Amino acid sequence: MGTKSIFASLLLLALGFGGGYLAAVRAHRSATPAALAIVPTNPVPALSLARRKPPSEPLSTNALQKTYSSEELPGALQLALSQPTSDKRFEALNELAESIAITDVPQALALAGNIANQSLRTSFVQSLLARWAEKSPEPAMQYALNIPRIQERKNAFSSVATVWGDSDPVAAAAWAQKLKDPVLQKLAYSLIVPKLARENPDVAFALADSLGRGRNALWPEIFREWAGQDPEKAAAKALGLPAGPQREQAIQSVISQWVSSQPEAAAVWIKNLPEGNSKRQAIQQVSMELARNDPKAAFDFAMGLPPGQPQSDAIANVASQWAEGDLDSALKWAKQLPEGTMKQAVLNQVSSHWVQSNPQEAASYAETLPQGQTRMNLINNVANGWAAEDPKAAMDWVQKMASGPGKNSAMQSVISAWAGLDPKEALQFLDNISSAAVKNQAMSTIVGQWSQTDPDGAAAWLKSMPSGPAQREAVRSLVYQISSSNPQGAAEMIASMSAGQGRDELVSHLTSQWANSDLGGALAWIKQLPEGSARNNALQNISGTWAQQDPASAAQFALNLPDGNHRENFLSAVANQWGSSNPQAALEWAKTLPQGSGRDQALAGAVSGWAQNAPEEAARYIHQLPASPARENAVQTVAQQWANSDPQAAAQWVATFPDGQTRDGAVQNVISTWAGNDPQGAGEWLKTLPKGNSRDLAIGSFCQNVAQTSPELAVQWAQNISDGEVRVNQLQSVASRWLSVDETAARTWITSSSLPAEIKRTLLEQPVTVLPNSPAVSPLAPDFQ
Repeated sequence: MGTKSIFASLLLLALGFGGGYLAAVRAHRSATPAALAIVPTNPVPALSLARRKPPSEPLSTNALQKTYSSEELPGALQLALSQPTSDKRFEALNELAESIAITDVPQALALAGNIANQSLRTSFVQSLLARWAEKSPEPAMQYALNIPRIQERKNAFSSVATVWGDSDPVAAAAWAQKLKDPVLQKLAYSLIVPKLARENPDVAFALADSLGRGRNALWPEIFREWAGQDPEKAAAKALGLPAGPQREQAIQSVISQWVSSQPEAAAVWIKNLPEGNSKRQAIQQVSMELARNDPKAAFDFAMGLPPGQPQSDAIANVASQWAEGDLDSALKWAKQLPEGTMKQAVLNQVSSHWVQSNPQEAASYAETLPQGQTRMNLINNVANGWAAEDPKAAMDWVQKMASGPGKNSAMQSVISAWAGLDPKEALQFLDNISSAAVKNQAMSTIVGQWSQTDPDGAAAWLKSMPSGPAQREAVRSLVYQISSSNPQGAAEMIASMSAGQGRDELVSHLTSQWANSDLGGALAWIKQLPEGSARNNALQNISGTWAQQDPASAAQFALNLPDGNHRENFLSAVANQWGSSNPQAALEWAKTLPQGSGRDQALAGAVSGWAQNAPEEAARYIHQLPASPARENAVQTVAQQWANSDPQAAAQWVATFPDGQTRDGAVQNVISTWAGNDPQGAGEWLKTLPKGNSRDLAIGSFCQNVAQTSPELAVQWAQNISDGEVRVNQLQSVASRWLSVDETAARTWITSSSLPAEIKRTLLEQPVTVLPNSPAVSPLAPDFQ
């Protein structure tokens, strides 16, 4: 059955049309006035509005509050156009369009063709067509399609399609399906299908699905409407879509709608989602929505999640909402939490409200905490919040603290806030600091803040400073702040510095910023720099911007550079940027280069740029490139970029390469990208790979990508690596990271594992640094036969 037949059947079945529908259509058409059934080519003789004498008095708004006859239309239109200002002319024309009998719309449209001002003409025509489309959409659409000017035709088409979609989306969609122009059909679907979803999302989805790749753009709106009617069915349908960014968007559309209306039901469904970006984002949405109305229910939801970063983020959301509504209860809950990442996350959120309410109390509590990250974070939060309101009081508190990292960090926080309020006063305080390192860092912070509000004042003060580490740090801070707003001033500051790595770093930073606003100025400055790494790096940094604005001159400049790595890197960067905007032109230019590594780099760079927007086309072209390291780089880049948009297609492509380094690297790039976005889909594909080096490398990449969030899953996959040595190394790596996020569970696994005794001992004796991320175990485990 063809697409059209499928859609027709769906329409009839879903909405119960059948013969009744056809009868209704006939009745509708028979009721349509004869004047509207066919749009006359020239229903009214063209009128020269310029010859008509304008009225002696301006047209008042109330003058158009009537229904005009066909004989009165020319005069009424002339009145509207004679209004003294543009706004009044637009207003009068709009009122006129609303005051014309539907049967006279064709005549009014003919008169509209004589309006010289395009904006006024377009506005008037769209208003007329919108009214016409409410009663007789097909003839209104036929008129819109006959408008000769392309943009006006498109605007008119959109107006009619929008109105038709609002009033009768089923009929509008059926009509749109018959369009021969693919551009107009795509536009019609984008306007009509989301409205169709309000009446029957199943039919809307079927129609969108018939569009092939174009369907993806319609999914979010369809699923948003669907979730408003039947969120469970919409969620199940979205989850069954092919893996990729479009499915993620559809799931997010369902969740955002579902959470706002039924957060408890959405929370239950979310827990069964496969691990990945969709689940992480959904957890945050539902936790925030629950916390707004019922912090206790939100807390129960968060605590029921597997330990890991999503749980920590959800708990932080609950804490923030809770503290905003009931600070005392939220504080009581936060204080009784055991030490660890959860308590850190909660206190980080609660402390902002606490400091606003009672900074002294928050400061006193922070100092009672044991040494560790929780104490350090809270001290910094208190220092930041308190200093924003009263920097002197905050600094008095900091100075009374015991010496150590906590005091130094809090002092920097206070100084940063103080500098934003009064940089000169903050600088005067530096005389009280004895530590040179702390003083230099504080000075850099103050100058950075000062330069945001008064860059000239900060620069003048810096010039009066004696040379030394403090001045260099302050200059560095100033250059970073003013590179975009005052590149010439930043260049002068850099020129005053002595040569070295710090100066080279600032040259690179300045040129990157300068080229965005004034490519010519940046180029002129770079060209007068002495030969060396700073100049080469600066040129490399602006290559992308240059190629974006003027690829031909950038390419010519690259050819005049001396042979070497710098020339080849510049060629590649220019070709990459050029390839992303105009791949055919970039490739044609690259082919004109003489044979050699430079030509290979340019071809590969152009293909890599092409892959950013059209990876499938770039992949087909790659096979024309000669075997070289540059081709190898292009393969890896295309594989990675394609995996971002369509991992399944990318996986099928890399599977066509013969065994070897090219295939191994491409497989690793695909699985690394895929596992980060959709670990379940990536895992399913891993199961299809035959045993061998390529699969072992792919499993290794998969494990490294999921080890931080799901270490237990990672070790299960690692145990399926064929090569014994590689398997042990991978297990050791995952176990080491597991210890940092869930020490108890990791130690239990290590003790009972089949790892060699020496490796077990090394792991169990290694110092453990607890990271803010904890594991969230995915339900998808390997199942190799």
